[in-house]
Amino acid sequence: MPLHSIEERTLECIVAIHDSGSIRAAAETVNVAPSAISRRLSALEAEIGARLFERFSTGLRATPVAEALVRYARERRHLSDLLATEIDLLRGGEGGRVSLAVGEGYLAGVVAQAIRPFHAQHPGVQVVLETGSTSEVMQAIEENRVDVGLAYNAPSNKTIDVIADAPAPLCGILPVGHELARWTRLSLRDVEPYPLALLDARHGVRRLFDMACNVEDVSPTIRLECNSIPALRRYVASGSGIGVLPKFAAEPELSDGVVRAVSLVSDLLNEGKSSLMLRHGRRPTPPVRALIQHLDPAVRSFGFS
Repeated sequence: MPLHSIEERTLECIVAIHDSGSIRAAAETVNVAPSAISRRLSALEAEIGARLFERFSTGLRATPVAEALVRYARERRHLSDLLATEIDLLRGGEGGRVSLAVGEGYLAGVVAQAIRPFHAQHPGVQVVLETGSTSEVMQAIEENRVDVGLAYNAPSNKTIDVIADAPAPLCGILPVGHELARWTRLSLRDVEPYPLALLDARHGVRRLFDMACNVEDVSPTIRLECNSIPALRRYVASGSGIGVLPKFAAEPELSDGVVRAVSLVSDLLNEGKSSLMLRHGRRPTPPVRALIQHLDPAVRSFGFS
């Protein structure tokens, strides 16, 4: 069947089912009755002659055919946005939409150093911003859900191009009253007996820290594991433990003077970096290119000064 004949609304429903794992949740996302989504799904499966989702006790799981269809739907949406932007520019206007996924620790800096000056120059462009772990940011790029992503310690991926990166070593974040807070440098062995607060394994920060501990045969005392950088910072500021983050991610508490950032002596931890990424082969719209021009210097400022 010709794919261009599939209705846009049907593709939206398929993508919503794929992302949510259930027809009921998808119905809420696209504001359509569950029965209507079920009918669209059944009709499309009959038309293409293949099952799109398998049922499990935990919900619906996409088949390879559905995965291919979702990739097509997202690329079709991107091309539609690209065309709309180009038409608007040809008509003398400046509109369009830019979507961006960033690691949580970059949020304040990205808004202040990139989005604010971008909107000053391009007030007609809508920016859609979402946050997530390194894994979630890369998944959003791979799935064509966002135009550009910024993440920490992003692993190599053949479907993603790194267009800018900058060093951002990990350091220890300590409450000002901690006995190690007066030190200028700490080894992993120095912090081993103290309670630590760490991000979970979906974050590039945690993966890099675990690798360094394995190489140096250190068994850290993990007291808190979480998926929230603000929660981790508050835990450290309360005096409950030592955090491990790039310095920029602890900037609010550093500015308030309630924590200190201390360098960690480790070759691996010094390899941490911030990466600005696009999906391989994706043609950025003029607004996306303009936002990248603001993001590039912002990325280079996320270092340990």
